[in-house]
Amino acid sequence: MQKLAFVASLCFALALFNFQIPCQQAKNNLKSMEWLLGTWQGTNTKPGHTAYEKWEKTSKQGFKGVGVTLKEKDTVFVEKLKIVVKDNKLFYVAEVSHNAVPVYFQITKQETTGFVALNPEHDFPKEISYRLDDEKLKARISGNGKSVEFNFVKVGL
Repeated sequence: MQKLAFVASLCFALALFNFQIPCQQAKNNLKSMEWLLGTWQGTNTKPGHTAYEKWEKTSKQGFKGVGVTLKEKDTVFVEKLKIVVKDNKLFYVAEVSHNAVPVYFQITKQETTGFVALNPEHDFPKEISYRLDDEKLKARISGNGKSVEFNFVKVGL
């Protein structure tokens, strides 16, 4: 009976350890994305438009962001954004008015100053990428043969 209790305890401990490693890895990967935090102003918007993205850390397991586009002083587009740890993986989450529910894109590639997030089931975009290049933030959405680039510089708002 003691042998059975020991084996059961060992199995439980190993399962817990195996769960904590991926979870901790996802949290570490999130921490390495802190270069994204802050307020970014779009540099390639349409004439008369201004765009911003603002990212902040909400916990050890997530960032919260918002993207806003203004036409002169009127808000014409808003998206709520998150980067979260879910099921021991990192996800970029976009919530926009024309989608009934938030859309999850799994972060599948991560580098020191960039990441790629995919959701092949979504209509558009299917891929979202962010890259910090010489103090400039470059974001791209793509899929179905289309691609749109967004360029930002950090501002002190």
